[in-house]
Amino acid sequence: MRNPFEEKKTRKQKLILPLVAVIFVFIFARPTLRQYGEWLSAHDELVDIDAVIAQNPSAGRLETAVDIYMSGRADKIFIVSTPPNKVDKIVQSKDLNREHVYEASCLGTTTWDEAKNIKMMLEEEELTDKVLVVISNKYALRRMRWAFQEVLGSEYVVKAYPASHTNQQISHFLEQEDWWNNKFSRADVSSETQKLVFYWVYYGILNNDESVNIPFRGVFHYMNDWRVRQPGYDKTLEERIRRRCNDAW
Repeated sequence: MRNPFEEKKTRKQKLILPLVAVIFVFIFARPTLRQYGEWLSAHDELVDIDAVIAQNPSAGRLETAVDIYMSGRADKIFIVSTPPNKVDKIVQSKDLNREHVYEASCLGTTTWDEAKNIKMMLEEEELTDKVLVVISNKYALRRMRWAFQEVLGSEYVVKAYPASHTNQQISHFLEQEDWWNNKFSRADVSSETQKLVFYWVYYGILNNDESVNIPFRGVFHYMNDWRVRQPGYDKTLEERIRRRCNDAW
């Protein structure tokens, strides 16, 4: 014969266990997730810098690089993966010294490309700048610092600093410590986690130097590339330029 008191006790136990699990996750997961976001976005102080790198023109990166240069904290600006007309426009609008603005001659479709472009630029121009700061979005800083340091080598010091996003709404969300509470930060953290693991394995452990887009992000990356959106875009031209750059690298 069933004991109703035992059944009631069993039901209570089944309810208590999930509740305890939820409380445990709430208490311990939140600070862990917050620390992970802080780890991804850890940035360096803007001291003793020779040059600032605008990794590409999106999300306020170029504007932030220009602000750092104009504040006198860097002597030069290195620009990669940016349309020449946008570079000319900001040089004119900010009245920058054109001799201090260096543009990469090759197209970059990945961070690894862009780091190789910077290395080639430093060598071609015979520049002696050794302390460089890369400007990128908040949660990409860990990967940027690692990738540029790997490509440039130990004779350079690579720092990373977050861009001030030009969209005030997104900027507001990115400033929140609890990044999982908004879609912009969640997307960034998810994307950067995938990229960082891929970079460590593909470029680090496997020691590959040929640049590739992350397989499961390739289509998204391609569709959002500024070159694809330009009138009269010619993919064959990009392929020829990339072949030339690959030969140069």
